[in-house]
Amino acid sequence: MYEIKLEIALNENKKCITIQDIVENISLKNQKYFCPHCNNEVIARIGKHNVPHFSHKGLSCDNIKAKESGLHLLCKEILSTEKCIFLPQITIYDKNAFIGNELYEKWSSKIDNKFQKNFIYASGRKISFNSIKIENKINDIIPDIIIEGKKRLFVEIAVTHFIDELKKEKILQNNYTVLEIDMSDFINKNMDREEIKNELINSINNKKWINFSYGDDYIDKLNQVKNENLKIIQVEENKNELVIKKFSELESGNLYKYHSDDKVEQYLNTINFLEYNKLPSYLNVEIFGENVFKCDRRIWQTDIFYKFIYRRKNNSTINLSRILSYIFYHQKIYEIDYIFAKKQKININGKNKEYNLLVDAVKKFLINLKKNGFIQGYSDDIRFYSEYTILNKTIV
Repeated sequence: MYEIKLEIALNENKKCITIQDIVENISLKNQKYFCPHCNNEVIARIGKHNVPHFSHKGLSCDNIKAKESGLHLLCKEILSTEKCIFLPQITIYDKNAFIGNELYEKWSSKIDNKFQKNFIYASGRKISFNSIKIENKINDIIPDIIIEGKKRLFVEIAVTHFIDELKKEKILQNNYTVLEIDMSDFINKNMDREEIKNELINSINNKKWINFSYGDDYIDKLNQVKNENLKIIQVEENKNELVIKKFSELESGNLYKYHSDDKVEQYLNTINFLEYNKLPSYLNVEIFGENVFKCDRRIWQTDIFYKFIYRRKNNSTINLSRILSYIFYHQKIYEIDYIFAKKQKININGKNKEYNLLVDAVKKFLINLKKNGFIQGYSDDIRFYSEYTILNKTIV
């Protein structure tokens, strides 16, 4: 307990007066004022050398409680006078993306970024009201302020004490609509009436919904989001079934083999490299997973050979990552089946298998070129980033 310098006091009519009000209207200085916490008389000190303040008349009081009480009362008075307040938007969040635990756990790691996990139930808006009730008991809680309108709204002014877990539990049990306004910053700075009013009425950054009692449209909005998320899952499930089907066909050897003599001849004429009937066997090698290339194998194999072996100087080096980058992003000659091109982990007939067909197909083709003496690599597996040297080998 110690003497303090107050910035808010009560006049004889129990109205809040800030020390700044008196600075701006010095005629108010000689009225009687009282501490908002202990109710003892205080004096307005407006001097040349001291910061303007209210001082207890020979008594001491609790600094924090006195400032908190004054700010509480001023906030209530402002709301009662202004009869309006800007409310923040109400956003509904759901940790399971509105589709339940089971589905969310199954799909969140695969398509988590596609789910809608929240929606705005009500946009931020300014409401007006005729009057407010101050600290009226409702069942087992006493809100700081009660605003009656289409929906009853409880407002809690938080300065040093915020809504605790016990009070929050009662709020949730009774499904009260409660807004908490954080005014704690004003404990440590000048309590300017206009600044307090602006923060209380217009700001939304300091406002938080403790609970909101939703209307009849809540379930409809919730189901709308849920249905949209279920559509996303259905699309992914269809894709998943297609992937399993295609890889099962690959394993059984039933996939369509791309074969087109005309397109091969047309491609060879375009690059002016070899004649169609003189294309060597090492540019027509059957490779498991070659269906990743949606073209005749002679086209993609010749294309890689032509771009990266034939046209480069002897003893120069190439690497697998550069070839893959060319296939993915630069060449316009053939299409890629992107289901096969992605690295996949798939359960086929009860067995988990991992596929990386594009990488494997190109690797195996390069291994075959190594066996035919066109390149020299570090090892037969031709690791992903390993470089290999182009040798001086005649095309036969």
